[in-house]
Amino acid sequence: ITTCSQSNFDFVKSLGATHVIDYNKDDVKAKVMEITNNEGVDAWIENVSAESGDIGYSCLSFAGEFVSIAGSSEIKGSGARSGHIIFLGAAYKSGLVDKISEIRYIGDEMVKLYEQGKIQSLLTEVISFDKIRDYLLKLKERHVKGKIVAKVQN
Repeated sequence: ITTCSQSNFDFVKSLGATHVIDYNKDDVKAKVMEITNNEGVDAWIENVSAESGDIGYSCLSFAGEFVSIAGSSEIKGSGARSGHIIFLGAAYKSGLVDKISEIRYIGDEMVKLYEQGKIQSLLTEVISFDKIRDYLLKLKERHVKGKIVAKVQN
């Protein structure tokens, strides 16, 4: 299950999504609960915002896993939850070496999965240095899919 705008439905389905919810027009929590027969999802990986993280947290099943890559959610979900909650940004901002090394471990594991062909890169575009400002505006408005790399030098 994933969320995106209607224009990205085909793209996320090509990545393997079996259910796609349009976050612009649908009630995400209601749709998730409908798809899961009111049991919720086993995992939610949040990479958009703290606000959508709050929605994701409220969609977890009992003992569900919640990972936030895009800021720290305030965990405003309803109902009792039991599970793992990971805020990658908070670990980095803490400045604690042992916590930062955990992020390195996660990164190393991601590289292994990529090398094994179990996950794929979503690099969609390489841009020149002079286009960075334009693309930062697109990122801010969440009108970008995949990852963009800026080429700083020729």
